[in-house]
Amino acid sequence: MKKTVLALAVIVLSVSAEDKVEQAAAAYDRGDYPQAARIYRQACDSGDMLGCNNLAILYFQGQGVKQSDTKGSRLLARACDGGWADACTNLAFVYEKKKNPRHDVHRAVTLYKQACVLGDAVGCGYLADRTAEGRGIKQDLFQAVLLYRQACDGGYFRACNDLGAAYTHGRGIAKNDTIAFNIYTIACEHGDDMGCTNLGFAYTAGEGVDPDPFKAAALYRRACDHGNAPACYNLGLACISGNGVKQDEPRAITLFNRACDGRDAMGCNILGDAYVSGQMGVTPAPATAKAYYKKACDLGFEPGCEGYRGSKE
Repeated sequence: MKKTVLALAVIVLSVSAEDKVEQAAAAYDRGDYPQAARIYRQACDSGDMLGCNNLAILYFQGQGVKQSDTKGSRLLARACDGGWADACTNLAFVYEKKKNPRHDVHRAVTLYKQACVLGDAVGCGYLADRTAEGRGIKQDLFQAVLLYRQACDGGYFRACNDLGAAYTHGRGIAKNDTIAFNIYTIACEHGDDMGCTNLGFAYTAGEGVDPDPFKAAALYRRACDHGNAPACYNLGLACISGNGVKQDEPRAITLFNRACDGRDAMGCNILGDAYVSGQMGVTPAPATAKAYYKKACDLGFEPGCEGYRGSKE
């Protein structure tokens, strides 16, 4: 099963106790975006870097101002240079966008470093991702572990899941299922759905904890209900075996479809297998099987490619 799912975060508005920024945030919450933009501009012009950061977001979103990525980027650069850590991370996201004509992963990494030094846990988490991948920076799995720990300790709980995955797979640190289990628990308790999925897998496999299929199924259900595709796949497997849940093949098909729709390659592949031979109560349908295998193949799953090449219309 998949252990981690990584993606660029959505840029969000920050909050502050400053009066002007609070007034602007209140205007934003009630949908008065022009008023929010005016107040954020006043705050920014008076040297409040949070005001600059939040005005930048309005420019990116075209809320209360004419949409302008250029003006948004300039405001984020001003806020970042002024020491506002969130702005450094937000600007890094901009540079990471492949559609951005100024796409520059190396520049993004520099900004993540700056954000992390300034205390932004999200910036530390993304710097850890790039360090683990060797993208825009020399690959260093041990340093990535240190950064994931820093981000996790700073309250960025997606990084806790990634830290747990490092202990599960022994990437950059000695494999330790017990520590991984404890870290996945922290991630899950703080709302990270991939952390719940991996915690469920630990209960399924008995990694770092005694096996408990019922706890595993409950965790998969929770994460799947929140849209986590690997959790839907794992819950589907439980429905086939009756392990921790009532055996229910039609429900398994539904769950595998949810997984496949969420870009889980194994969910697509198992549906291909089902429609080839009529497993799980479906009617054999070679064309449908081929379509599912193609989806799995397009997502980089080699067994799906094999199934697609061997499919008949």
